[in-house]
Amino acid sequence: MSQSNGERLDSWKEIAVYLGRDLRTVRRWEKEKGLPVRRVPGGERRAVFAYRADIDSWLMGQVSDGLNGQKVPAQIPQILQDVPAAASEPVTSFPATSPNSPRALASKPRAVREIILPVGLLCALVLAAYISWGKLNQGPISQVSFNGNSLLARDGRGAILWSYDFSRPLVPNPETLGPTISIADLGPGRQRDVLVLAPFSSPDLGSSANDTLFCFSESGKVMWQHVFDDTFRFGENDYGSPWVSGPMMVARSAGDPSIWVAAQEMFWSASTLTRFDRDGEQKSQFVNWGHIAAINHVRNSNGSFILVGGISNQCDCAMFAVLREDNPSGSSPATDPAFTCKNCPEGKPYRYLLFPRSELTELSGAAYNSVRLIQVNGGKVWIATTETKLPGSLPGPDWIKYDLSDSFVPQAFTISDHFWTLHREMEAEGRIHHTVAQCPERTSPRKVKMWSAEHGWQEISVPVSTER
Repeated sequence: MSQSNGERLDSWKEIAVYLGRDLRTVRRWEKEKGLPVRRVPGGERRAVFAYRADIDSWLMGQVSDGLNGQKVPAQIPQILQDVPAAASEPVTSFPATSPNSPRALASKPRAVREIILPVGLLCALVLAAYISWGKLNQGPISQVSFNGNSLLARDGRGAILWSYDFSRPLVPNPETLGPTISIADLGPGRQRDVLVLAPFSSPDLGSSANDTLFCFSESGKVMWQHVFDDTFRFGENDYGSPWVSGPMMVARSAGDPSIWVAAQEMFWSASTLTRFDRDGEQKSQFVNWGHIAAINHVRNSNGSFILVGGISNQCDCAMFAVLREDNPSGSSPATDPAFTCKNCPEGKPYRYLLFPRSELTELSGAAYNSVRLIQVNGGKVWIATTETKLPGSLPGPDWIKYDLSDSFVPQAFTISDHFWTLHREMEAEGRIHHTVAQCPERTSPRKVKMWSAEHGWQEISVPVSTER
């Protein structure tokens, strides 16, 4: 094979310089790896020479074999030691003294440069493909949870998609009902936003801490936040922070999603139900004198309504408010001027009902009964009041259920079996002086007070249900 003098290397030293290795290494490569070194005929210590093209072909053949899935020869990892890791800084940012700086690369033999640069590019491409593959194989958000003072979002396999550090202590309220985290469909481009009620409020921090509503994008970006820090005047007193978040829901009206969140004073009686649009703008607010424990949404023959349940501190009894979805602002109607809000939004609910306490309420040590469950089934609504302080699943084991008409007037009531079990226990203890069969609450109508714009306050006699 004919080669010009400029392409020929005439000693072990020149071959070693061309390869960028010491004499011992290139001699070993010739013996073990077939480095194409030639010898001048004659004599015991024959001179060696090699052609650059032969060495280039040999080097490229070794790399090619390794990239085709075969075991990479021992010399290739040594060559790759000079290639920067794909995750490190670009070659242009290396100092001039780095073995991989532009100056150092330019000084290397051409054959080595022709290996280093393509292999480095290949490493970068493989790393980029791996990262892309990992992102493509991540599922959508499936679960979001608090972890210490942070928020973690995971896919269905449990892989962490993102996290958010609130940088403040979270103090969950064990009495909060309903979800405090929701993956919500807020319309086009926002099908998997994350709504989070962050529990910052604490008796130790007083009015300096209020629960806050956060809205995160699917990728973990904070879209907006709202701090509950209102102050309302009932009678001659102001009531405000700290505010504790309550139940939350997302409802749709004419295709537009609305976010409804209840919040309540930690120490006093005021509570609110606030409506936000998907961009965090406050659209309406209903204020109640008494805490809110349950919310729901219904459409029936009379329209679209927001349903609110909880307590009224006017009577220390269960409360149920019905708000027109197209006009939900206002405050609870007062039975006494002392319970009238002086700076609340204008308006009154469509219906506002007060449910009497049972004899078990007071005997069990409960200060009041409470609407803790609002059930909607095919446009029909029923509610349940918890009558005691005993633990149990919502609404509690000792409940009274009321069936409502389409205009939300109570039609009949049913008392739970466990209510009568507790009644018998109190009989045995001498706390109740009549039997279950003689109990007037078993057969007598219940007297419910209802307010409406048409009739003001009126009393409704609700019979015992004949269905079981």
